[in-house]
Amino acid sequence: MMFSGPIQPPMLGAATASAKLHLQPEFAVLQQTLRERIQRVHELAKQHDVVLATGDKTPIVFIPCGPDSGMYSLFHALREQGYYVAPAVFPAVPRDRAGLRLTVSLHNSPEETEGLMEALGESIRKIPTVLEFQRSSREAV
Repeated sequence: MMFSGPIQPPMLGAATASAKLHLQPEFAVLQQTLRERIQRVHELAKQHDVVLATGDKTPIVFIPCGPDSGMYSLFHALREQGYYVAPAVFPAVPRDRAGLRLTVSLHNSPEETEGLMEALGESIRKIPTVLEFQRSSREAV
């Protein structure tokens, strides 16, 4: 272990705080609430005809958009409506496989999440390149 060494004080403090948090009885409730919100995002995606890259129930959701130009059009359309999602382009993803990442958390209300997913569905339908890529992605699944 050439680069090993003792845990640094800030990391030890963070690990201790994390362990204390995970041992609290309320933590299970927070985890369950997050699981429910993740499930709701997947339900809303189906309801609004938004293709997700995977059906895995994780707090990071990737919406495939295809070429960078379409993804940026979708990104700007959402931003104009007050929603911020993270763009993902090459080299983080393969060329012409750009997409948007969003994080499901307890910091957003269910109403905000529903609004975002509705805005995604509506905006995707207005951007031909993204709509076509979403359709081809659905058929591939």
